[in-house]
Amino acid sequence: MTSARVIVLVPSQIAVVPVAPTDQDQVQLQLIGNLSSTGSSITSASADVNGYTVNVALLTENTTGLTVIVPHTEPVDLGLLAAGTYTVNVTGFGVQDLAPSDQHVFT
Repeated sequence: MTSARVIVLVPSQIAVVPVAPTDQDQVQLQLIGNLSSTGSSITSASADVNGYTVNVALLTENTTGLTVIVPHTEPVDLGLLAAGTYTVNVTGFGVQDLAPSDQHVFT
């Protein structure tokens, strides 16, 4: 059973791998944070790159579980990107993005 309006994932950091990517590198974002319970999960993570904007969409699920903070890192592959400065937006039902604003931009 899925609960309504439950915060499932709270990313507190966004990491870019590799740290200083070139246009020859496969780029990955890592959303680092906490799931809200042992019954919380990310069922799907996708990214759409439009120009220099990366929109990450997460689908979450929350079933019966213990209400404890569960550390979680969600990898999101972006592939090869052209050189430039990118802005990252993270959205999804049950997602509360608390990553610092400077981690929403990478070059």
